[in-house]
Amino acid sequence: MRAVIVGIGNTLRGDDGVGVHVAREAARRYPALAAVTAPGIDLDLLGPLGQADKAVVVDAVHSEQVDVGEVVQIDWDPGLPGTASPAGRHRLTLADLVQIARALGRPLPRRLTVLGVGVRGPFPVAERLSEPLLARLDPIVEAVAAVLDATRHCLK
Repeated sequence: MRAVIVGIGNTLRGDDGVGVHVAREAARRYPALAAVTAPGIDLDLLGPLGQADKAVVVDAVHSEQVDVGEVVQIDWDPGLPGTASPAGRHRLTLADLVQIARALGRPLPRRLTVLGVGVRGPFPVAERLSEPLLARLDPIVEAVAAVLDATRHCLK
């Protein structure tokens, strides 16, 4: 069983890059875990997602209802129908990517979990995470490990 973590975000915009930082740290701690990073959801993710049994996508969530560093977990079954985004958009959502994969006959992971990490904007030009978010990096990485351990994926 192969697992992949997909870290989404812009590492030049401080906390917006939390998904990338989490993916890199999780891959460092768990060498059996494949890690992919991207500034956003795009078609290049079809390959890594299609090779995985289980995928964890980590991205920043900018919401007053989610505390900084709080992890919100959404277990999404790729077998369920997604919702297409409005025509004319240049950015893809995860649901768009799933629909494109289906239309192209591309494989998808059997299980997909999205971990949203609470952040606060605006996002200044900075390559580091803010101190409050940096202080929560370990528990966020452990949340990734917990999701994968719960589905019996080997991390060591």
